[in-house]
Amino acid sequence: MLRRVSLYGFSGRIAVYFCSILAAVMLLLKFWPLNSTSKTFGHGLKDGSCTPIRVGGNPENAWYGSWWLCEEHLQTGQTLISFGSGCDSTFEWDYLSFNPTAACHVLDPTISLDRFWSCSNTSRGIVSRQKEIDQLVQPQFWPIGLSNECKLARFSKSNNPKIGSLTEVDLKGYNQTSFHGLLFNLHMAFEFLKIQSRPILKMDIEGSEFDVIISWCNEKVPKNMPSQLLIEFHQRFFSDGQKKFEQTIECLKLLGYQKSFDNKGEEFLFYLTNSYSLTNVF
Repeated sequence: MLRRVSLYGFSGRIAVYFCSILAAVMLLLKFWPLNSTSKTFGHGLKDGSCTPIRVGGNPENAWYGSWWLCEEHLQTGQTLISFGSGCDSTFEWDYLSFNPTAACHVLDPTISLDRFWSCSNTSRGIVSRQKEIDQLVQPQFWPIGLSNECKLARFSKSNNPKIGSLTEVDLKGYNQTSFHGLLFNLHMAFEFLKIQSRPILKMDIEGSEFDVIISWCNEKVPKNMPSQLLIEFHQRFFSDGQKKFEQTIECLKLLGYQKSFDNKGEEFLFYLTNSYSLTNVF
């Protein structure tokens, strides 16, 4: 497993060099199996209906931490990739409760492995009080984030003590910390996790989602793009946030994603339809 890397004083050129070496190492990793129960399935694309179902969350805290999925587009054993968990993984544990043969990858460069498992055990307890969870299943954690390119980034924290999340985006009211993390683009993340079929992708990446998604329309993307996208949009972070949001939605439409549900205009659910033509694929 990759460890947290301190990069104080490193130049941008060294960061790019590091990512290049990492990409070469990942090619070797393709010959090493991850400890995963994922299977290969068909694309399962279906135009038309989508019945949103709530997954995860704490019922004693207004279902905080829950997300929504299209019931008709779920597949047995379908891999879940979750970028940005913080201290709540009820969504991931709940997903594994009804899809126990699935691989579940949780990626967050802003928390340590020990912190993740401490929080994860609490989240598992919340879900297990509502439904049974197979004792053999558990998510896999990777201290890696998602960006529009591979890089080693320094994170910033809000001056507001009530906001604990870190971000790589330069925002007003945020100060840079000494904390650094490794970020992949989507293609590199798929290569690292050895994703073969279409996964479900959740993104809660604190303002980076706009650049990430726009890059999908301007650069090459994996041929097995996610069948469902769960995204928290942070347009409130930016003075031109509404413009960024509209451009991002337009990009998703071009990629064939249909909006199915949104929660208070921030957390969105999209599913991939047959109405797409991806020519910029690997």
